[in-house]
Amino acid sequence: MGTLLVLTILLSYCLVSLHGHGYLLEPVARSSAWLVDSSFRECCTWPQHMEMFCGGLGHQWNVNDGKCSICGEAYDKPVKVFEKGGAMYKGTIVKTYNQGQQIDVKVVLTANHKGYFEFRLCNLDASPSADASQECLDRHLLKIVGTDSTRFRDVDKYGSEMITVRVQLPSDVACRHCVFQWKYTAGNSWGTDPTTGQSGAGLGRENETFMGCSDITILTNGSPIDPPMVIIPTAPTRISTTTTSISSSSNPSTWWPTNPSTWSSKNPSTWWPTNPSTWSSKNPSTWWPTNPSTWSSKSPSTWWPTNPSTWSSKSPSTWWPTNPSTWSSKSPSTWWPTNPSTWWSTSTPTSTSSASKFSTTTTTARPPLGLTTWSADLFDYQIGDEVMYDGVKYRCIAPHRSYRGAEPGLLTWAWWERIEESEEAN
Repeated sequence: MGTLLVLTILLSYCLVSLHGHGYLLEPVARSSAWLVDSSFRECCTWPQHMEMFCGGLGHQWNVNDGKCSICGEAYDKPVKVFEKGGAMYKGTIVKTYNQGQQIDVKVVLTANHKGYFEFRLCNLDASPSADASQECLDRHLLKIVGTDSTRFRDVDKYGSEMITVRVQLPSDVACRHCVFQWKYTAGNSWGTDPTTGQSGAGLGRENETFMGCSDITILTNGSPIDPPMVIIPTAPTRISTTTTSISSSSNPSTWWPTNPSTWSSKNPSTWWPTNPSTWSSKNPSTWWPTNPSTWSSKSPSTWWPTNPSTWSSKSPSTWWPTNPSTWSSKSPSTWWPTNPSTWWSTSTPTSTSSASKFSTTTTTARPPLGLTTWSADLFDYQIGDEVMYDGVKYRCIAPHRSYRGAEPGLLTWAWWERIEESEEAN
């Protein structure tokens, strides 16, 4: 009876292991960047981005003695597609931080396997032609804020959801190009602790491992270095930060301070300084109408979401129209259309905290479509639209733009709900 119980427990852990997935959302991992930035979708769409688990538990430990590549590919893979020289490596900076900053790291788990997270950092400025090595990453094992530990052990307090962890960046590291690494050591594999001899889930040496690596910039305090091109996920344009003043009124540097150290990392002042005297050459009247009666509902809350959790990675698509054809090329209306009817009040910013693992868009209201075949060609689906995919009917429950790899199903539950046969009969 005892043997049967042990075998049952082992089998349950193995079955759970088959479906365990997760990825680094912020700063977004190289293998997942296509989810939040359209510029990655043409070159770097990777549907298996939640399976960066070192080739699998057996391969990692039986073939590679526990070793893994820096981004989660099998260690013995001849060419790693997400490392420098690989087909899907871009080296694009996806997030900019300040030296010594406490940062919020976001990880999405679609199956929680307990265990713990670790975070590492490698500065590439001294060797720009190379990629990070695990040896370099191990030199900066980052601490979890509010603890003396480098391991976030509260994974088991969450479900299958997005987990936010506050991490302390080193006070002595600034870089144009750093590689940030997330490592998840799961606690679902049965094993025996070599020291205590105790057996149980997560106690052995051989545990499933997930990895993710991101490309980031860390600015020096007070005097920012000149970083490479910075992409803000889902933005329609690329924004280059620079330490020199640019006088052209059509350049973003006239709309935000040229010194990123004056930006706030948590609220709308990230986008505009709280002190008008720091704005370049313009006053607030050029940012929105001076007469509140022209605002929808007479409240600034119609200009951006009042709840930061509804912002999509602080995406500019929630700050101005997503269609560049409505922008003017010569004046401040480059940033907002001159016609108020094209401002946000006619479109609906949509997202929920549970949907934050996916990119979001704003779409103009229209009647729901009748039943159609699901399209992967960047179609703007809206609430109530019904589609057929893989022989199953689904209904849209949140506006979004489709793309290949985001088909209706379990992983896109925040966008689609299955239409049950009993519901159809009614």
